[in-house]
Amino acid sequence: MFRPVTQSKTHFYLMALLSLALTSSALAAGIFTPILPITQTTDIYEKSPAAVYNPDREEYLVVWFKEGVQYDEIQAQRLDKDGHKIGGPINISSGSGQFRRYPDVAYNSQHQQYLVVWENTTTNTALKSIQFRRISDTGTVLDPVDILLAGNDATFSTFEPAVAYGSGSDNYMVVWAVQDIGLGKYFLYTRKINQDGYPFGSEYKVQEASQYLGNPDIAYDHSNDRHLVVWEATDSSGTLHDIWGCQVYGSGGNYATPFIIDSYPNDAGFPAVAALPNAPGQVKFLVVYEYAFTATDHDIHGCYIEENSAVSGIIFPANASSMETAPAVAASEHSSTFLVAWQEDASMLDKPVKARLFDGAGTYLDGIFELSCALTAFPAAAAGPRGEILVTWSDVPPGLGKTDVFGAIYQELYNAYLPLINH
Repeated sequence: MFRPVTQSKTHFYLMALLSLALTSSALAAGIFTPILPITQTTDIYEKSPAAVYNPDREEYLVVWFKEGVQYDEIQAQRLDKDGHKIGGPINISSGSGQFRRYPDVAYNSQHQQYLVVWENTTTNTALKSIQFRRISDTGTVLDPVDILLAGNDATFSTFEPAVAYGSGSDNYMVVWAVQDIGLGKYFLYTRKINQDGYPFGSEYKVQEASQYLGNPDIAYDHSNDRHLVVWEATDSSGTLHDIWGCQVYGSGGNYATPFIIDSYPNDAGFPAVAALPNAPGQVKFLVVYEYAFTATDHDIHGCYIEENSAVSGIIFPANASSMETAPAVAASEHSSTFLVAWQEDASMLDKPVKARLFDGAGTYLDGIFELSCALTAFPAAAAGPRGEILVTWSDVPPGLGKTDVFGAIYQELYNAYLPLINH
């Protein structure tokens, strides 16, 4: 799976960094708040959080799946801008017969609502589908039943959805992966959903391949009314995973042909993307992903993408001699910065979440922040309006043996709030 690397790791990164010729702005200064328990159960596994910011009410919505023996549920929690809980958990989708997993969430600023989408597996048939529901800005579930977007077909395996809201076209855009079981082919599709919860227009095929493609993510650039869709795909040799991207119009359809983002000699996977419409120059997006330097040493890489889809710069948020995995990224238009978060496998009982701040030109700001935890997984991030960014993840509290969801908020020092107080 891994192609040989002849250069030393230090030389590899040093040469890449020198090639950027980055210019440094004044260094930012920021802090993370104390860690916030978002869920606090002792007998339930809560996993794979995703988060979004609501600027109208100045609050976050965090969603996750609650793992059960016979079925899984999708739940959510509202947090105010300081990280305090607003009410209790919101039960979005539950009931026997369905495994509901890997949710994603977007906020509709024109109609003050959220859309939560997830991968659904019917337990008695193993049929996979993409389902969704809308949530009001006050946490009320607006749709009485789960709504089918794609799948429930024995011929296809439909999986791994991601969603973004496009204000210019005023619709949600969902991306997901499909495996044609009979033909052995893979596809990546997008489809629009309006504020009333109706999918409209046909499914649009972004990419087709005879080899694996999956793990898609999506981010929206309101300055051009375009989304960038990114994904992991097997190359033509059938042995190496690369990172690809394609810009999609807010109204649907490809802006240009798909393009390769990662061009290094080893495996790359698990991409995440954020948009920064007011970044300097032509940069509009940052794509981060996991790179397998060796079988036991994975790093976090990133590539800046311009509005014409050109790859314009490379960063290395994490390149320690350990396993650094599962990257997440969020962009703050207020401070024109990106925050990259990831999980580090330092030892068997030391797996912290770490984070690093970058400006839109690729210069890192501050040092590496460590959010001390025991067994973290699935980090996610969402940006607020004044430079603050919520990082959320799942972790196993000491002595409990079950997984809960936690978070912490990065704050620029001149925007710093009082420490979090759990309600």
